[in-house]
Amino acid sequence: MIIGILVGVAAAVLFIFVLSLADLLRDRGAAAMSIVVVASVQPVFAIASGTPSFPLHLAIFGVFVAVAIAGYLFAPRLIAYAVMAHAALGLSFILKLGEATPPWLWFDFSFDVVLGLTFLKIIDTRT
Repeated sequence: MIIGILVGVAAAVLFIFVLSLADLLRDRGAAAMSIVVVASVQPVFAIASGTPSFPLHLAIFGVFVAVAIAGYLFAPRLIAYAVMAHAALGLSFILKLGEATPPWLWFDFSFDVVLGLTFLKIIDTRT
């Protein structure tokens, strides 16, 4: 659990650092694309862990792509809300699984929380 959380937070910080180095955090298009990249990791995690809910992960990916497009076109805040909603979904699985929660789910949850809060902060400072 602890390792999954630490790796998730470190990965999110690294991801945000790379985006900021490339000066992509100013552009809502870059935020939209980054959320699509993050969502594309979901099916990979599902395959790697042997999770039987692979169709669910593909559906989540589709929703994230739709939200990224809507966020880019209409409201950038949607992107941050989608990340936080995904974190809430992960938390519900964590609470349901309890001790049997796989480390990748802790990673995914902590990554989403850090990324979502960062996007909210960036959007709030730009509006």
